[in-house]
Amino acid sequence: MRKKISICVAIYNIKNELLRECIESVLYDKSEDVEIILGDDCSENGCGGICREFAENDSRIIYLRHEKNGGVSKLRNSMADAASGDYIAFIDGDDVVSRYYTQTVKTAAESGFDIIMFEWQRFEKTAPQSLMNNSDLKELPHNAGIGFSKACLTGAPPEIERYGMKASTPSSVCNKIYKREFLNKNNLRFREGLKKSQDVEFNTRAFNKCETIGYINETLYFYRKNPMSVCNRYSRDISAVINNCIDYDKKNLKTLYNNDKECIRLWQRYKLLHFLIERFSLDIFHSDNPKSAHERKKDFCSVVDSEMYKAFFESFDYSSYNWNERKLVLKLASKKNFGLLDFMYKRPVSFRIYGRVKKITDTIGKR
Repeated sequence: MRKKISICVAIYNIKNELLRECIESVLYDKSEDVEIILGDDCSENGCGGICREFAENDSRIIYLRHEKNGGVSKLRNSMADAASGDYIAFIDGDDVVSRYYTQTVKTAAESGFDIIMFEWQRFEKTAPQSLMNNSDLKELPHNAGIGFSKACLTGAPPEIERYGMKASTPSSVCNKIYKREFLNKNNLRFREGLKKSQDVEFNTRAFNKCETIGYINETLYFYRKNPMSVCNRYSRDISAVINNCIDYDKKNLKTLYNNDKECIRLWQRYKLLHFLIERFSLDIFHSDNPKSAHERKKDFCSVVDSEMYKAFFESFDYSSYNWNERKLVLKLASKKNFGLLDFMYKRPVSFRIYGRVKKITDTIGKR
């Protein structure tokens, strides 16, 4: 039977109860024209046994296991290469999909759009109840793809509201399905070796190449907040990881947009700022960083004294930036005030207090 959708689930050392919940949500729909690829990146905590158990009881499941851990990009590429469906969906193994997910994306796939987007919702412990608005699939304007591509590349706001979207994003691959023929025709695969922002980099190129985009105003994907995810835990190699991201951004700026000045300006304003904050929060000022204050200060100075960030501080327009907590971080960083930043990062509530007080002060000052 022809497969309409290949649902690719990325798995690596996920808590067993969360993995079961994810797979069960995917299997809620019993459609035979769907294949589910459980991609296991050499897990060591029992995930493999769970995948085999489900595969033995459901002929639609393909269990694909890497013998050596290669990262999520390589795993997704292996699943995409193994997929036979008209469309490919990517799911993270600790998340959950709506009970209406499969039928909705299958119906939408009949449209033939290159990329089809939908809404998603974050949760912590219990997945929200699946609801349906019975919304129709609509086609987005042709220029939406370039706009989304530039938003992924530069980090600038994607302005999804202009298309009637509420809780969608161009950056993630999990709230979309992709036409397999479109991916293969344009040789669109994830950058192997990129340890961060894999989705963002992939969608930078995918939206640049796509000709048609569909949108469904339905919440079909539930993203689980995880304080121990790579987005939150201490990373001693974050500088090298971010430098790799910057290299790919620069490559895409050149090859996709011919180093357009406005794209570069937006990239510096949004993405470069984001990278700086991540260097601070995931390494230098992270509570799990084992280095001494003296060593961390040296790391801090090497970042803020670099040519790239010196130029950033000199050109950044503080008056037009409204995120008060980050504005404070940037001002202290530009003045090399390691001590005060170290104090505030150890007491995150101080940032929130400053943000609220600053907004109140600004409001009073305008009266």
